[in-house]
Amino acid sequence: MLEGSVTKEWPAARILIVEDNEPTRRMMARCLSAHALSEAGDGETALAHLAAQPVDLVLLDIGLPGIDGFQVLERIKSTPATAQTAVIVVTAHGQTDEIVKGFQQQADDYLIKPFRPEELTARVSAALRLKHALDELSRINADLEVEVQARTRQLLAQQQFALLGRNSAQIAHNLNSPLAALLGYLELALAKPPEQREELLGRCRTVAAEMQGAISRLLIGVRSGQAADTPEPQDLNALVREQAQFWHVNSQFRYRTRVSLELADGLPPVVAARNDIVQVLSNLIDNALYALRDRPDATLVLRTACAAGLLRVTVEDNGTGIAPEHLGRLFDPTFTTKPMGEGTGLGLASCYELATAYNGRLEIASTLGQGTRATLVLPT
Repeated sequence: MLEGSVTKEWPAARILIVEDNEPTRRMMARCLSAHALSEAGDGETALAHLAAQPVDLVLLDIGLPGIDGFQVLERIKSTPATAQTAVIVVTAHGQTDEIVKGFQQQADDYLIKPFRPEELTARVSAALRLKHALDELSRINADLEVEVQARTRQLLAQQQFALLGRNSAQIAHNLNSPLAALLGYLELALAKPPEQREELLGRCRTVAAEMQGAISRLLIGVRSGQAADTPEPQDLNALVREQAQFWHVNSQFRYRTRVSLELADGLPPVVAARNDIVQVLSNLIDNALYALRDRPDATLVLRTACAAGLLRVTVEDNGTGIAPEHLGRLFDPTFTTKPMGEGTGLGLASCYELATAYNGRLEIASTLGQGTRATLVLPT
């Protein structure tokens, strides 16, 4: 390489020559004249220059007056602003220990005095190629980090939007049954003479209060980020009886299905939020009634039991059943076997989430064409 030339691949670099011997310093500057050069005759001057104006490469003589080259090298590599600066240490002939120590202190290369101009330019070119490659890698990593952060924010926004949509659909799903009951009670009340409407209007008030409570609990939970209901001891048999009365307004439940309550005596209470248990029971009964809609001998059994420290609430029907290939996807919130407009797939998914939240489980057993048994299992 000719004196003063620059590699074809890389433009002129900023180079600091730190050398106390003036003739040597001049020779080095002459060889590297195509670059933007700075010079220092001692370590303090070199460090002051680097603090004011960082460079790409330092040619650092070890045998400096005052603070020596090793101290300067340690300061360069331990200072964040200059830590990525390439350093070639320059040492006297035969000082192998100095070369080893230089590498231990993160020097990038070395030169041994006396050296030829060709060796100097070759070492500098190699060091600059490495420096440019590392700088490019750092830039790519920084760009990737920015891209990852942007993509992460985008994915989080999409997930939050999807969660909002799912929650909205879940709210609509959970309010649909009590709304249908409310309308049913109102229709029955309107068909009665005024003196016979009081009981039905009282049921309307109860259902409306349940809906208002569900919405209030949701709003409190959204504002606080926590569940609004406090778990309390619940009588499962009482909740099952309430659901049987609640669903009595449904024509499929009341007129077209034989309903049987098989409730075990002496059940211990379960500590849970009342609304959570009601939501699970309502969803399971709703699914069973849908499966029974075309059955002339439609039968629904609501059963409770307790054994081995586990409470069980079972909703069993002799409806259409579930195909074996669908059983593994029942708790997927995006899956439903119902036609478009008749189901969202959110019912069983929410039941599963509520069961697991109480360290319980939801068991589904079904035979296509014969019926389905859904069981909520909770610890006592």
